[in-house]
Amino acid sequence: MEETEELFDYIVGDMVKTKEGWVAEVTAVLTNTVVGDLSHTKNFESLGFEFEKQVLLKSEIELLERKTK
Repeated sequence: MEETEELFDYIVGDMVKTKEGWVAEVTAVLTNTVVGDLSHTKNFESLGFEFEKQVLLKSEIELLERKTK
């Protein structure tokens, strides 16, 4: 029996936090992933990423703040 985990429905503009403690703004939502702008993370430059936008697994992030209209 396979355990199915329901993934939270993120929207563009949401602020999320990864298991590593990185903070990102959701810029695109895909099936099991989101694209997050990690430039919101303190000391982003020290993380060593070439680009600030990275693909994040929905199962490994949590909602910090919902985008308000």
